[in-house]
Amino acid sequence: MNKFLKLLILFLCFFTFSTNAKNIKVINGLKILTDEYPPFTYKEKGELKGIAVEILDFMLKDISSILNLSNVDFFYWTDAVDFVSRVPNSMLFVMTRTKERENVYKWVGPVAPLRQVIFAKKGSGIEIESYKDLKKYKIGVVKDFASSTALLSNGIHLKNLVFSYTEKENLFRLYRDEIKLVAADISNFGQYKNAIFLPDDLEEVFVMNEYYLYYAFNYDTSDEIVNAFQFSFDKLKKKGIIKNINDKYLR
Repeated sequence: MNKFLKLLILFLCFFTFSTNAKNIKVINGLKILTDEYPPFTYKEKGELKGIAVEILDFMLKDISSILNLSNVDFFYWTDAVDFVSRVPNSMLFVMTRTKERENVYKWVGPVAPLRQVIFAKKGSGIEIESYKDLKKYKIGVVKDFASSTALLSNGIHLKNLVFSYTEKENLFRLYRDEIKLVAADISNFGQYKNAIFLPDDLEEVFVMNEYYLYYAFNYDTSDEIVNAFQFSFDKLKKKGIIKNINDKYLR
């Protein structure tokens, strides 16, 4: 091996090490946000738990970051969305990846599938065939959730929507007959539903969309950082860890 080739290899090794070290430093400064969204993220006796929480824990360890779950900040959803939309090097989990959001964030995942549906009290007699039928009713939605955006983009007026900070709050409104319908995510709605209603007290009357949940990064986050998380996520998926975690909570 000639002298020039040796120097080139040494330079490339040094450059790679420097780049990785720089990326790790940026990752270690990452601001990570989440909200109450069972079974993906929630607190139990002060401990952060959930599908996306366990996956994140695996990824941080795989990337060799000094960050851990104690560095995750709990926000109200609307505040978290505002923060990650404005602040570089920040990440929010989990978020529904939609057409409207596609070029607003950078994405890692998918964590799990998601069905957005409309629920009514069983026996209400409400029949929904299209978005047009929804215009007759007051619908409970969570502010800045993808379901509220979907309703507005399909011609539902603001006057039809009653905004809350959580899906649980929407259920209380439905229970008190303040609204007739609730827009909800089928993957996590059961945990709230069963806490307020008997399991058979609600019925699905309309399916809006089918999406996937992701980790959403501020758009100005470097591709190298996002790719590092996606590479780690893909490794976990290949090993079956993502499926095992989902099965643990959703079975």
